[in-house]
This record gives sequence, C-alpha cells and structure tokens, in this order.
Amino acid sequence: MESTSPSSTTIDDRVPRQFAVRGALSVPGVLSHSSGINRFTGRSLPRADLRWDACHRSVSVDIQIAVAWPSPVVDVAKTVRETVAQWITDATGIAVSTVNVSVGAVVPAARVTTTDLAD
Repeated sequence: MESTSPSSTTIDDRVPRQFAVRGALSVPGVLSHSSGINRFTGRSLPRADLRWDACHRSVSVDIQIAVAWPSPVVDVAKTVRETVAQWITDATGIAVSTVNVSVGAVVPAARVTTTDLAD
C-alpha cells in the first residue's frame, strides 16, 4: 500500500497475507497442511493471495484452507471469511472488500462442531 503523502505508512503485501493465514488458522477445524510435492516446495495450506483495489485502499483476499474431517465445512469456511477480514482490518486498518474461501484439502482429524465455531 503506497501513498504520496509525507505522513503515509506503507504496508507490504506480506503483512495482510500473514494475518489472513494466521486468522484462518485460529478457526477451529482449519489445519496447517501440505501433501505430495507441496511438502518439498513449501506450499502449504492455508495459503492466501491478495488483490488491491485501484486506489490501494481495500483488499480482496483469496484463501485456500485445509479442513478437519469431520466438521461442518460450510460453517468453517464462513467463519474463516469473517475472521480473516476482521484480523486484517484490526491489525492493519486496511478495509477488506471480499474474502473468498476455498477448501483445498479435507483431512481426517478431531471432530469440530458448530458450537466450537461459535466460541
């Protein structure tokens, strides 16, 4: 995020991207996961990509997650959407226009319920 004002603050893309990943991992049912060739390339889930609006005032986030099975996948994704937007805005002050969540893997793990997500 760049501005020509002398009192502006520049935020590197890695900062909101890192808050997106950490926010997603804070949601019950979201796992850190890598498999196959991704283990060797370091491309693990969750993984986030950002797109800035034309004025660099808001960001759209595409985040791919791994979800524990069994868990309410749709509810987990909804909670990730809300949490990621909140974490980025709270930490950086950047407005988040959209968070698109896709489930890249479903991994057998401890059961997660909607009550866990509400907490």
